[in-house]
Formats: sequence, C-alpha cells, structure tokens
Amino acid sequence: MSTKPAEKPWTLVPCGREDLAALGLFFKTHFPGSEEYGSMGLFHWRAFDHYIMPGILNLIKDGDRIVSILSNTPKRIFLKGTDCLVAEIGDAYTDPTYQRQGMLALLTNQSTREALERGIQGV
Repeated sequence: MSTKPAEKPWTLVPCGREDLAALGLFFKTHFPGSEEYGSMGLFHWRAFDHYIMPGILNLIKDGDRIVSILSNTPKRIFLKGTDCLVAEIGDAYTDPTYQRQGMLALLTNQSTREALERGIQGV
C-alpha cells in the first residue's frame, strides 16, 4: 500500500542538463506510453535547444527525486498582423502520490513570471 507523502513547503528548481535522465525515468515510471514522449531528447530540445529561445522547464523535487514538472515552450503567433512571442504551458505532471499539494499552482505561477521576465508577451 502506497502512503501519501506529508505536505511540506515545496520549492521548485529549474531543470538542468543533469536532470534529464531523472526526468526520463519520472515519465517512464509514472506516465508510460509513447516512447518518444518524456524522452531526454524532447526535454533537452524544450529547455535548451529550442529554435526560438530556450524554454522554461521547472521541477519540484523531494530530495533528489523529481515529483512534479511544468514546461513553457516559446512560440510565435501573429495577432492582428503583429508577430508576438508567447509561451505554451505544457508537460504539467505530478507523481500521483504527490498530487493535491499545490505543486502545479506553484510551478505555473513561477514559470509564468519567468516567461514574462524574459520578454514573452503572453502565456
């Protein structure tokens, strides 16, 4: 029987290249399915090698273990004839045993602040 971890004040950290293997394991363990989705290559592209600008990929960890993730991927849209830089929120996942502790709200708020600070016009 799985026990729910005690709620605590969670802090988020930006995803570093050293986190990519653990991120792949997080998806393989909790959200199996497509082999491509959740791969190190996908998140390397989103966070570090995106063609518009590096994306935002924030994590919450319990010790060294990733328990929640959220990404903001930069996109360009044309709105009323104007080129706008925006970000799409995606990859919002939490380990099922850690859900309902406010992690995604924390990740969404911080990731949106970071996007706006980088000059992204909307999320």
